[in-house]
Amino acid sequence: MARLMFLTCCVLLLLPSGCAQPKHTHADIAFNGTTWSMELAIGDAAIQRGLMDRATLDEGSGMLFVFPRTELRSFWMAWCLMPIDLVFLDGRGRVVATHEMQTEPPIRDDEPQWAYFDRMTAYPSGVPVRFAAEFPAGTINAHGFNPGDKVELDIDGLLALEQRSH
Repeated sequence: MARLMFLTCCVLLLLPSGCAQPKHTHADIAFNGTTWSMELAIGDAAIQRGLMDRATLDEGSGMLFVFPRTELRSFWMAWCLMPIDLVFLDGRGRVVATHEMQTEPPIRDDEPQWAYFDRMTAYPSGVPVRFAAEFPAGTINAHGFNPGDKVELDIDGLLALEQRSH
């Protein structure tokens, strides 16, 4: 009986945890008169992965990070292959900080991972935030994104998706 319970537990651990992933992977947001198709980064793995290892990001698209809590955040460009514009948003969808993030030199063969991370430029939120949005480079200037601007988000829907991701 103990062996059967052990095997059952092992099988359950190996099953994909699809129910823990949000069903919606994209959301449209309206920002300064333009609608953006945003890939959603919800849950630790998606937030940590972000846009790493991607060489392009189509105009009119981006990534929206939905964090589990409102707190100070900081981004960096580890393993990012293209410059990215970053916009931090508070819990009401207001822009609180913007950054034009530049690519970093890749990790060297002889470089420990901790040293690679240590040399990264940090892009801080400055104040506690609930969301962050990444856009193609040049978007901040081309579309006039500024602190105080309001982004039209389905905040309740996004937070519900985040809650279901646990």
